[in-house]
Amino acid sequence: MKAVFQQWISERVLQPGMLGCAMAGPGGDGFCQCVDETVCPPDKLAEILNLLEGVHARTTTNGLEPRWRTWVFAGGKIRSVTRQDGWLLVAVVRADSPAAKNLDPLFSEFFMLSPGN
Repeated sequence: MKAVFQQWISERVLQPGMLGCAMAGPGGDGFCQCVDETVCPPDKLAEILNLLEGVHARTTTNGLEPRWRTWVFAGGKIRSVTRQDGWLLVAVVRADSPAAKNLDPLFSEFFMLSPGN
């Protein structure tokens, strides 16, 4: 299952303006892929992923869950979403880049992605 998600991220992380993507699975599987390690180092992306797992746990109440969460900064955006099967996706993008403009379709595609067995 993890291989399907890794391949999917590898194909999408190449968008202009994408700084990095990370995923974590319900069983503790997780991985990061950074495009520019000087701006978005893997250890920082892993830290963001861990923090956002906690945010998800604290903001999900009785089925009232946001579709996704987006934090906007002067230089970029961080977006996260957790699927019903427990997989969490985090993307870090530069502001006003093609990747930033493509976040909605990217995350919608993640919801539809079939992980296989």
